[in-house]
Amino acid sequence: MPTLSKRLSTVRGPARGPAGAGAQPPSLDGAVLGIMGAGIALRKGPVVGRFVKDNGYVPNLARPIRLEEKLLWRKLVDRNPLFVALCDRAREKDFVARLCPGLTVPATRWMGQVFPAQFHDKLTADVVLLANHRRELAIGPEHFDLGSDVLQPILYRWLDTQFGFKEAEWGSTLARRCLLIEDLQVPPWGSYQRLEIDAVPGGPLLITAICGTRLGSKRTAYFRASGARLPALETEQQADRLPLDYDLPSAASACLGHVKALSAHLDYARYSFEITASGPVLRNIDVYPRPLAIRRAAGPHARRILGELAEAWDLKMSWFMRNEQLGRPLWEHYRSRLLRRADIAGSGPTPAWRRQQDGGEPVDQG
Repeated sequence: MPTLSKRLSTVRGPARGPAGAGAQPPSLDGAVLGIMGAGIALRKGPVVGRFVKDNGYVPNLARPIRLEEKLLWRKLVDRNPLFVALCDRAREKDFVARLCPGLTVPATRWMGQVFPAQFHDKLTADVVLLANHRRELAIGPEHFDLGSDVLQPILYRWLDTQFGFKEAEWGSTLARRCLLIEDLQVPPWGSYQRLEIDAVPGGPLLITAICGTRLGSKRTAYFRASGARLPALETEQQADRLPLDYDLPSAASACLGHVKALSAHLDYARYSFEITASGPVLRNIDVYPRPLAIRRAAGPHARRILGELAEAWDLKMSWFMRNEQLGRPLWEHYRSRLLRRADIAGSGPTPAWRRQQDGGEPVDQG
C-alpha cells in the first residue's frame, strides 16, 4: 500500500505553467504578485481586517503559507463550483451518495420554503430542523414546543438572509435558501462522539475527537491519522480535553476510508462524522473550516504541527490553480504568475509529518 508521502507526490504531479518544472521564476513575478495580492486585500478590506484582528498579522496573498492564510486565500480567490454544492445541505448528500454509496447520511424528511398546514406535525422528537444554506442554524426537538407563532418568524428570517457574504464564504452565498427536516442522530438528552478529519487529496492529516452532550460542554483531543495523539494542540484546561487514556473509536478506520474517497476532489476540507451505535454518519463536509481552537494553541510543538498541516495543503491542487480563468484576464494573469513561482505554498517537503504518517521515525508530540 503506497505511503501518504508517495500518494501526495502522485496527486501533485509535475509543476505546471509557462516556466515548466523546476524553472526559476522571474524576479518581476514577486513584485507583481505582491501588488495583485494587495489589490485583492483592498477589495475585501473588512474581511482582511477581521483576519488581522483575529490572527495578529497581515496575510500574504501573494504567497500564502500558513493555514489561516490559505483559508483566507480560498475565500477571496478560489471559486470552485463544488463549494456551492457542499455548502448546500441537500446537494452535499447527493455528492456523498455518488462517491461513497455505503456511507450513511441523515435522511431528509421534508424540504421546502413554504410551510404546509401540517408543518408543526412534522416536528417530532426524532428529527432536527435546519437551514439548507447554513447548517449551523438548527432547532432540535427540545424547542419544538415553542409553537409556530414563535418558530416561523425565526425560520422566515433564516430564509431572508444571505449567509456567507460577510465572511467571504462564496459557496455559502449561492446555496439554495430553504429548510430541511432530517433525522436526528443525537437526542437532546444524549451524549455524542464526533470525529472531524482534515484531509487533502493524498489522504487524512488530522483527526479531532469531540465528546459531549448537545446541551452541555464538550471535550476535545487531537490525533494524527496514524492514531498518535497530539497534546501540544490541546488546551491546558482539564475540563476541556479528553482523558489521556482516551482511544479513538473502532469506527475511526471506516471514517478514514470514506475520507480518502471523498477528499480526491478537494485540495483541502474537513469531514465531520457522528459516531453512532450503527456506525459513522457523515455530518457535513466543511470547505470553510474554522480552526479557532487549534489556532490559539501556544508553543513551538503546536506551531510546528500546524506548519506541517499547512504545508501538506498544496494550493496547486485547488480548482483555481488547475483551471484557466476564462473571461477573467486579470485573474488568469495572477494564476499564471502563481504557477511560475517555484516557492508556491505547498510545494516543499514535510518530512516530520510524513515520517509520522508513514509509521516511521516518531516525532516529539510536545
